[in-house]
Amino acid sequence: MSNFQNASLEQLWAEVLRGDKKSFEKLYRQQASSLVRYGRKFTSDIELIEDAIQETFLSLWTKKGQLEIKNSISDYTYKMFRNELVRKITKNAKFETIDEQYGDFETYMGQVLNDSNITNSKLDEVLKMMDLLPCRQKEAIYLKYVENLPYQTIADLMEVKIPHVYNLIHKGLQDLRAFFKEARVKK
Repeated sequence: MSNFQNASLEQLWAEVLRGDKKSFEKLYRQQASSLVRYGRKFTSDIELIEDAIQETFLSLWTKKGQLEIKNSISDYTYKMFRNELVRKITKNAKFETIDEQYGDFETYMGQVLNDSNITNSKLDEVLKMMDLLPCRQKEAIYLKYVENLPYQTIADLMEVKIPHVYNLIHKGLQDLRAFFKEARVKK
């Protein structure tokens, strides 16, 4: 490439498509700092951002012959990076289970139940019943009713399809009703 130092991203991409590794390195260097700044809008975890950038460029290199880039390589890289970063953030968030956040849930439920004039014994009962649910049901109910997230977002976070989220929440609420009925019968 004759004017390598001043090459536009599109020119660099054309060279990358021909297998030019130096052009690929230049493409990476020209975009990496911008992607870091963009990534900081999503997370302060610089390692996660750098991992997402590495994965993005690795994917660009390995799939370069198969990619259909409709606009500019810059736009495509940003979109690809954003998707990768969101996937990584979501994956990391998945490990922070509802049980780790249960203190927040307990506080929230306490507020809700206190506002509803429900006694502390009822609050304890609700929390005990919630604890009987499987983790995934608890997580789905928490995300829907405590975090007020839409079903699509919950599905994305839990890496399942929307109908599965509906089922988790429905089954969890059914189980809670059954637990309460059973507890009333025992009294």
